[in-house]
Amino acid sequence: MSDNLFKQCQDRLVKEGLLKAFLYGLIFGGAALFVSAFVFWMVEPKLFWVPLIIFAVVTAVAMLVFYRVKCRPTIKRTAARMDALGLEERVLTMKEFEKESSYIVVRQREDAKKAMTTINAKMIKITISLFLIIATPIALFLGAGMATVTALSNSGYIPSGGALIDEVTPEPPEEYVSVSYYIIGGGYFEGGEPEQYIVKGSDADLIMAVPEDGWVFLGWSDGVTDPARQDRDVMEDLAVTAIMMELMDMPGFGEGPGEGEPGDGPPQDGQEGSSDENSDQQGMTGGASGSYEPSNQIIDGTIFYKDSDRYEEGKGEAVDILENGGTLESGEELPDELKEILETYFDILA
Repeated sequence: MSDNLFKQCQDRLVKEGLLKAFLYGLIFGGAALFVSAFVFWMVEPKLFWVPLIIFAVVTAVAMLVFYRVKCRPTIKRTAARMDALGLEERVLTMKEFEKESSYIVVRQREDAKKAMTTINAKMIKITISLFLIIATPIALFLGAGMATVTALSNSGYIPSGGALIDEVTPEPPEEYVSVSYYIIGGGYFEGGEPEQYIVKGSDADLIMAVPEDGWVFLGWSDGVTDPARQDRDVMEDLAVTAIMMELMDMPGFGEGPGEGEPGDGPPQDGQEGSSDENSDQQGMTGGASGSYEPSNQIIDGTIFYKDSDRYEEGKGEAVDILENGGTLESGEELPDELKEILETYFDILA
């Protein structure tokens, strides 16, 4: 009789334990549903069905774990619940010493069995804690609500979390870089502006270095040989220089067939052509300087190159660059091949 009653009470407590474990599972499943639905709403609403699978798996796993650890009615737990009906720990003591047969133990067991006749299994009520009653619907409400939001976002009724953040987040200010083009010698730019301020990572305007009459384009200070250039994907400040050289200053210019002595050919305006007068004029300009040689005259043939400002300007620029070790005013380092050209240019001027 007592063993049968104990079994009936334990079966009743199994139902209570399963119910409690299921509620614990719903709490953890609802929390997992809320978190996963929120993540997919922020990242990829099209996968709105994945949180539902996560909810089912977490609920089942949590239920099994809680029943095994917390809610399963063991012998001691069942005996304690029976004693709570007024048996004053008789059942718990009987179960603890059920394998002993001493006189005291036998008398206690008989007393416990007699007391158990006053109760039945239905007297053990299934009880649920207040925590489970409150937490379970809250967790389910939050999880189901977040899953609904994710599904509506996938259908296009509401924006996704990522889209909302993009709407309320101000765009970072654009960063600008400067692109500067300089020129040495006779020439000018066509196309874009020599000074440009562009968005970082964008392209500069197309610009072309055009030499003046009597000048030739040698190259850019960064080694580019094409006079037209468009710098792309500019990520930092850029400064380059186009280098021009006057034709008559280049090695070999003016040599070849057709060259004569300074006295050959028709006299220029204001000249008589006589050797004496030529000697006088040569003495006035310092004959030792060789000012009458074609390589020392500007294209118009009337102004002596070494006696003009253009000579001093060209010589000064060449000297400054060479004294700075090939560094331009913009801070760039002149390529070796262009540095050699300038050294030759300076040697000719000297």
